[in-house]
Amino acid sequence: MAVSIVFNTATDAGLAELNEFMVARSYLVGFSATQADVALVAAIGKCPSADKFPHLARYYNHINALTAAAKGSLAAGLVISAVVEDEKTSLTDIEEEIESWEEVGSLDQLDMQKVT
Repeated sequence: MAVSIVFNTATDAGLAELNEFMVARSYLVGFSATQADVALVAAIGKCPSADKFPHLARYYNHINALTAAAKGSLAAGLVISAVVEDEKTSLTDIEEEIESWEEVGSLDQLDMQKVT
């Protein structure tokens, strides 16, 4: 099963959606950092404005503070290949999908790609 979480990290609108997604989360999925978090921070590129995107800035700084060795030793958690822009996917749909993965403990694949 391939699952796509959709955020356009190249636009303020996409960052705003991601900021909203991170309101009650410390990590993209689950309760500890994974390679998915490292990949998402890399896709974001630079720390978002804490004034505009406070939750995303907190998340970015938290993941970015991990040492290279710590990042390298994180569990894959997910197979990562892209964050893809898709106007048909709503934030609610994404949150419901992730909650269902967390309930069963099965995160097969997350497709991620930086949208430019």
